[in-house]
Amino acid sequence: MAGLSYYIRRLAGCILVTIAVLVTGAPVSAQDEPYEEIVIGLEIPKLVHRDIIVQYDGRMVFLPLTEIFNMLDVNLDADFEERVFKGFLISRDNKYTLDLDKGQAKVGGQKYPLEPHRYILIPGELYLRLDAWRTLFGFDMTFDFSNLSVRIPLNKEFPSYQKLMREKARRRLHDEKIAISDVVEMGRTREKFKMGVADWIINASPVGGGGQNFSLNAGAMILDGDFSIYGSGNSSTGFDASQLRYQWHYYLDDNRYLTQTDLGNINLGGMLSRNLDGVRVTNQPQIRRRFFQTIDVSGYLGEGWEVELYVNDRLTDFAYTDRNGEYNFMADVYYGGSRVSLKMYGPNGEIREEEKYYSVPLDLVPGGTFEYTVAGGSSTRANKEEQVAQVQSRLGVTDFLTLGVSGEMLFGSDEEETSVMAAEASLHPFSNLLLSGGFSPGYQYTGAFSFSKPELLNFNGSYTSYDENPFRNPYEQLHKMRLSVSSPMKIFGHRVGLRYYLSSVKYAAVKTVNMTYGINTRIFGSNVNYSGNKKTTKRETGTENSFLSQWLVSVNLARWLRPQFRLNYDHDLKQMSKAGVYLARRIFRKGQLTISYERDFIVESNQIMFTFNIFTHFANFSTRAISSGGQKSITQTQRGSVRFDQENTSLRFVRDNGVGSGSAIIWPFLDENYNGKRDEDEQLLPELRARLNGVVGTKRKREEIYYYDGLVPYDDYLVQIDPISLDNPQLQPSHENYRVMINPNVITGIEVPIVTAGEVSGLIERVIPGAKVGVGSIKIIVINEKTGAEVQVTSFNNGEYFYLGLVPGMYRALLDKDQLDKYGYRAEPEFRTFQISTVEGGDFVEDMNFLLIPKKK
Repeated sequence: MAGLSYYIRRLAGCILVTIAVLVTGAPVSAQDEPYEEIVIGLEIPKLVHRDIIVQYDGRMVFLPLTEIFNMLDVNLDADFEERVFKGFLISRDNKYTLDLDKGQAKVGGQKYPLEPHRYILIPGELYLRLDAWRTLFGFDMTFDFSNLSVRIPLNKEFPSYQKLMREKARRRLHDEKIAISDVVEMGRTREKFKMGVADWIINASPVGGGGQNFSLNAGAMILDGDFSIYGSGNSSTGFDASQLRYQWHYYLDDNRYLTQTDLGNINLGGMLSRNLDGVRVTNQPQIRRRFFQTIDVSGYLGEGWEVELYVNDRLTDFAYTDRNGEYNFMADVYYGGSRVSLKMYGPNGEIREEEKYYSVPLDLVPGGTFEYTVAGGSSTRANKEEQVAQVQSRLGVTDFLTLGVSGEMLFGSDEEETSVMAAEASLHPFSNLLLSGGFSPGYQYTGAFSFSKPELLNFNGSYTSYDENPFRNPYEQLHKMRLSVSSPMKIFGHRVGLRYYLSSVKYAAVKTVNMTYGINTRIFGSNVNYSGNKKTTKRETGTENSFLSQWLVSVNLARWLRPQFRLNYDHDLKQMSKAGVYLARRIFRKGQLTISYERDFIVESNQIMFTFNIFTHFANFSTRAISSGGQKSITQTQRGSVRFDQENTSLRFVRDNGVGSGSAIIWPFLDENYNGKRDEDEQLLPELRARLNGVVGTKRKREEIYYYDGLVPYDDYLVQIDPISLDNPQLQPSHENYRVMINPNVITGIEVPIVTAGEVSGLIERVIPGAKVGVGSIKIIVINEKTGAEVQVTSFNNGEYFYLGLVPGMYRALLDKDQLDKYGYRAEPEFRTFQISTVEGGDFVEDMNFLLIPKKK
């Protein structure tokens, strides 16, 4: 009926327009001559598609100002008594005033005549002629006489469109929170013994000498811990036992007392860093801390404002100001950098933004937290073996001050080396500045600072002074200093990066000062990079200076042709020292060919180099051929990884390294007996896809299931199942989210039961005199009472609705309260509960009906 009435109104409008044209036969005045009200269709793509009433004077159409501006949420103050209409369009800086008595319009600082024939004023509405919309507000409207429709191109800055996008983003945020409410905790699987992975590298030089080199790094799970062993050698001497490295690592769980232990090759790091063969115990967290603290973000705006909270450019929450005009959020700040920003939208079209950047160094320990590490073992220095014990401790005095103490003791050493102590501190006085320092009597004293203002300035430096110590400072280093400054700038619309680096290293017999500076930008589609280097070396015999400049230009001539040019200039010799051109091209989808030519003007020689890389799914192969100064060489490198998949009892060849990282495999199976376990005769469903903290799986054949590689070991991963990836819509995962801890060096299996889903259907009706009629476009929300997961269904024009895809369980169905309030109805009953049972072929629940009752005024 709604569609029929629409076409009747359109037909009536066409008849009225035709009659007006035939009767008048000539243009008429908008204010002095009769005009007709007609119904036309108004379309703004992706935003508005509805009928409106316009005025027609026999020649042109006049569109309603207040109605259209209300649709677009454009700020408007209409004074019909004074005949003045004012407000601002999109931005508060773009103000407008239409003064009918003065016959003038002022928009964005520009004045325009507003003659009476360009508008029609009636009580409660002002109609502007089509060309006036275009002149005053830039609305490029087009009127289609044959279809009686007006089209306005979409401007994404329209407030109503911005509001629509905000609502969609908030709906996605709501859906994401609902989606992860149903999480099955799988925890961690302890492995007494499980074969894992071996990474290998082979280097060969068939031309130019050099022999062949090889290395092997293997990993497995042994006695609930991860074990790795590394060895290398070459074709001349064979296996090199001195390069053998091994380690067994055991992770208990995160607690205050003991979290990890290691056996084998260890190094505590810090000021007293030393390689040991021994044992280490600690209470440091296995996974580097991500969360630092929760902060309060609040303020006053006034009543009726919308406020959105973004953390690192991701919408995390939204709210409306309360009766007091205040807003309040709790925002999480993470280690590294967190950009916390607010976007605020006022009731009259105001838009404000605030942003604050929080920089939290990884050196900081949360306030009230104490960490320790104790290690002991043997160490070899100057071909002499020593027994060493080391201790490190750190205390978070506050969230912004961390103090540390470490020490080292030697046992059974025949040298005069003594035990040593060290103290360190890290202070974070405000969000952009970090200060740190440390001292070890008889060894070194150090201090450092770091200042970071994103998109403006990064400034950091350090200074270290060394005492005479023949054991820890055998090369008699006196001091070292480093200073670094970088700034991303915008000059004449171009991004320009500036950088400066200064270092100074002084030993008893030599001092070296090195200075590097540079600039990079993009000009005419090309990347331009300049760097200069000035180095001064002072010895007792004299001073050596060098000053070099280098230009790198990358030109995008075509999608397949992007050469890079390099020029080096020696300022001391006052001549070009080297020039080169480099071409890189992807070929065969999995290959890359690089060709380079360099000319050395100092020694007057040429170098030509060809590099060919092949990236297969099981290994990477690289061949490099060089011709330089009459000499030729060819080197070849092959690297890859082989993994034993105990889940499938098979070997997997992968090109990326696997030792120290984890892999996972998803086992989606049709759970025909609804027991949640994979039985031998139950069918696998390899088409099911999932995401593990954003990591997308890969497979090589359609019939294979998905593997997920490169995962952080001992980290908790949220496995999010994609139900839409299943070919049969009646098949649904019993749960859409799983949380599992990934073991290193091996493949962790994750079983996902798939069940036959059920269907619910019903009817939405309202009462009219003498009957009931179905109501379309009503939103029905179906909630799983156990998991909280919800789906939304919309009724058809006849009021019927149905949804297929409910896993067995108890559900509650209710109508969207906001929609009912908008239309002035209440639902009877308020909600309905029902059960989807575990039956073969899926359950079917009918007659989940609702009746719409008008609210009492």
